[in-house]
Amino acid sequence: MAKAFTCLLLLLLPVLVSAQSAQADLTQEVEALTADAACCRRPEAIDASQYRLQPQWRLETMFSAQEGSWPFEPFTNNGLFTVIARYQSAHPKIVTLVQGRFTLDELYKKIARDDIISRFNDGYLLHYPIMVLPDAHLLIDNTELHLSIYGGAAVINRGAISIQGSLLTVRQGDSPKPSMANFRPFVMNWAGSLLDIESSKISKLGYHANLSTGIASARSKHQPANSAPPQVTVVNSEFNDVNIGLDLHTSDAFIDKTRFLTSRHHAINIDNSQVSVVASHFAETTVNSLIRITGDSRVLIEGSKLMDSAKHGVEWSASSGAVSLRGTLITGSGQHGVAVKPAPQQGAAVLLSDGNVISQNLGAGINIERPVATLVENTLFSANTDYAISYRTDGGHDSNTLLLRKSRFVNSLAPAVRAQKLDRLVLQDNQFDLSQVNQELFSGDLAPYQSSLAAAVFRDQCPTQVVRDVSANRLVVSTLAGDSPECKL
Repeated sequence: MAKAFTCLLLLLLPVLVSAQSAQADLTQEVEALTADAACCRRPEAIDASQYRLQPQWRLETMFSAQEGSWPFEPFTNNGLFTVIARYQSAHPKIVTLVQGRFTLDELYKKIARDDIISRFNDGYLLHYPIMVLPDAHLLIDNTELHLSIYGGAAVINRGAISIQGSLLTVRQGDSPKPSMANFRPFVMNWAGSLLDIESSKISKLGYHANLSTGIASARSKHQPANSAPPQVTVVNSEFNDVNIGLDLHTSDAFIDKTRFLTSRHHAINIDNSQVSVVASHFAETTVNSLIRITGDSRVLIEGSKLMDSAKHGVEWSASSGAVSLRGTLITGSGQHGVAVKPAPQQGAAVLLSDGNVISQNLGAGINIERPVATLVENTLFSANTDYAISYRTDGGHDSNTLLLRKSRFVNSLAPAVRAQKLDRLVLQDNQFDLSQVNQELFSGDLAPYQSSLAAAVFRDQCPTQVVRDVSANRLVVSTLAGDSPECKL
């Protein structure tokens, strides 16, 4: 008997070693994907000691298409000059902060012209555009700054702006309507600038025009390619009734404990940027997705709530980069909870979902339409109208992989996972609560393998891998048992 057992063990040993090796490889792969999705550093804080020069300001003419006009040149095509011209009788002028540190009260006293800046409510009403140069720091502290719609007020930042415990909003009042009916003042931050917003309220900024959407940041083509990216930090603040709350291009941004309420297009638009969003709340867009990501971006969304988007909770048109969702609720989206869409230039990209709840969205929980290495673990999918996860690509890519681990699928009549031309799927320690006895778990290319996958999931409870065999034009299902205590093989 002992001899027979020894012979059986010798026969099984290569299989066990192979399975354990596969399990170890899977663990390393998960760790590698997690590392690839890592993001991001917090932007540097504004150092007030750098702005100790004697404060200087000047009133300058806003010429377009001339040397030095690039900071406001893009807005000439957006109608800003037309709006300004109705308020300013001469050629449009801008207040320029040249150097030093200015509070609003100090600025009001230095300018001493109510047609440029006047007292209003518990703060000030700005009628002219204002530009902060690299050696200047504008401090808006425990006050209100109202930007005149009729006057064409706007804030252009090349230096540093701090908004602390304040209200930044717009005002129309009894003034005539602006020459552009949809114009609303905005804030623009160019490369090299710093913007800190803390314990403040931002409302009614922006209109649907390039870089005039709310609080925007970007690098100009007139700035050196090695210019430091705009640095944006927002903590414990609120955005309400904005076109786009934060419109971030080639920027570094950190958003913490902040509420975005009622955005028209997006709460945050991210393009070629590194952005961390932590412990924040997003509610309602009227046209587009709550958070939109494009270009080569790295984004972390952690401990946040995304609710009631007109389109998707998170929309990622992925050219390359990584998006990491951790401990976040995504619910009530008019389409998908998370949508990964094709982009003209497609490089390596990583999507990580860990510890999230993706629920009650009118499309899929996660909808992927381009090759992206995807790790979904510890995530609850509940009552999404469509599939929990839909992964459809054209196949044949190294990153065409979905690792699905320790997640739960409940309260849905649709199959949990749909795959088309997915090259590799790994299932490990997931829980499927079927709404009806005859419900299918898998759809698309996985449908013919329903019984073998169901046996691995429910009967054997083993980690399972599905790999596309291109030469045979079929999928191959195998077990990655290893030392998994749950596996019954």
